[in-house]
Amino acid sequence: MLTLTKKLSQKEGIIEELTLTNPIVVKHLIFFRDQVDITYNPSILPTSTISTIDIEMVATYMSLDLAIAKCRFSKKELTLLNYLFKGYSVFDVVKKTQLYPTKTAYRVLGRIVNRIAQVS
Repeated sequence: MLTLTKKLSQKEGIIEELTLTNPIVVKHLIFFRDQVDITYNPSILPTSTISTIDIEMVATYMSLDLAIAKCRFSKKELTLLNYLFKGYSVFDVVKKTQLYPTKTAYRVLGRIVNRIAQVS
């Protein structure tokens, strides 16, 4: 399993720190939560001992959750976020829930990401 840092470095260039003030980091934390957050998806727990990176990732996701709470998102925005946390793509969420038209869903996600980065 690749770590989030490796996935980020492959997609966006090298990112040294996972800081919530960076919208790119926030967006990737949302999209990869089901793959890297061991508290959200315990089935990804490593068979060996939990590493320092895992602990840092848990702390990062705890900070993300606190920032989300501060933002006071609407029920529809939280529904979109929760589906993304589960590994759905924006397009799949639109098809499954019909919360928003596709273009609107991408715009809403952009606003969500920016709001999280601003409150962090």
